[in-house]
Amino acid sequence: MFASIRRYRFARGLTDELARRVDEGFADQIGAQPGFVSYEFTDCGDGEIVTISIFREALQAETSRELAQRWTEENLDDFEFTRTEMLAGEVLVSRTMAELLESAHA
Repeated sequence: MFASIRRYRFARGLTDELARRVDEGFADQIGAQPGFVSYEFTDCGDGEIVTISIFREALQAETSRELAQRWTEENLDDFEFTRTEMLAGEVLVSRTMAELLESAHA
């Protein structure tokens, strides 16, 4: 499995609206991609979020980064939204509780 981790900064106070847009407009798109394993959108506070996408293969994770970049440019242009960091790599250890395998929504 391979992870794509993206870190963003945006105007404070807009977290709920941003999460709603990602939930309604992006999460299902990335979830429909070949090799999809999981996607998390995390509010780190103070106008910062981190997203983590997990895919079975490295190329699939790379494709997800391209999808995220396009979607962000097309759908979040009214936010002061900047990607500040992007990391990618092979997942070496992973655990998930079975009861957590349900979708969470904003």
